[in-house]
Amino acid sequence: GGFDERFVGWGGEDNEFWERAQTRKVYPYGYLPLVHLWHGLQPGKKYPSSAPGVALYQKLSELPVQERIRFLRAEQ
Repeated sequence: GGFDERFVGWGGEDNEFWERAQTRKVYPYGYLPLVHLWHGLQPGKKYPSSAPGVALYQKLSELPVQERIRFLRAEQ
């Protein structure tokens, strides 16, 4: 299923993806070396509960993970 393309803007998409990923055998910790590309603050990148991505995540998190996976597989 990959990332849910219904997410627009910032917030929620990584959490939702990780919840679905945990239905598989995963290692929850990072490996070294870790690379992070620093960037300055981005206008509009805030996480208020009213942000579209956060609101979608809250709605989706009420559904069982397996149901979300079935939905995304059907969309392909």
